[in-house]
Amino acid sequence: MLTPTLVYRTALGVSFILVVSVAFVFHMQMDSLNASMSSISDSNKKQFELEKLVSDITLKENSLSNYIITKDSTYFEQDSLAESNIQNSLKIIKDFSQNQSDSKYIKSLDSLVALRFQFFEETFKISQEIPLNFELLKQKLSQGSEITKEIRIKTYKLRERETSNLKIHNINHRYDLETSTITAFSLTIITLVVLLFSLNKVNYDYRKLQHLNRNLRFANQISD
Repeated sequence: MLTPTLVYRTALGVSFILVVSVAFVFHMQMDSLNASMSSISDSNKKQFELEKLVSDITLKENSLSNYIITKDSTYFEQDSLAESNIQNSLKIIKDFSQNQSDSKYIKSLDSLVALRFQFFEETFKISQEIPLNFELLKQKLSQGSEITKEIRIKTYKLRERETSNLKIHNINHRYDLETSTITAFSLTIITLVVLLFSLNKVNYDYRKLQHLNRNLRFANQISD
């Protein structure tokens, strides 16, 4: 036989399971939301470092060209900083490249940058020779510029891939944000329903207790 207490306990048990289930789904959605935000942040950092890498290589290239023309060593004042920035950018790009396809591009880019450094050094040594071999210097400068072009092409392809990934991350983030909002709202409503149901049960028990007390007082009065 169904009694108010049994109905209440059953409803409370079902409500508790429902709240726990929705809370678990909400927790998973928040984890997914944090993951999508992290992916967006990593993608933006990677694109920034790719652009910075090309900028620093161009700066180093221009410094070398200006030194060859003027023999003014002040053009090399920022050279060591640019080289350090290039290596740091490569490290960050590698850290943010998780999939196998990107790793192939990064290895190729790493090799091109190492080769470009080699040409920087060789070109500088040739520019110091006396007498100066203009043809060889011109050849090294031209070869170095071609490698820089290859680096630009490689970084452009990586940025294109990252832009496509960023679009996917943004779609996932928007979906996670919308669904987590709905889940949070549902969790709030269910919690309020459980609270109201519990308050109603407390009120019912209180009125029942009052009625019982009145009956007891009435019974005591009769017995007196």
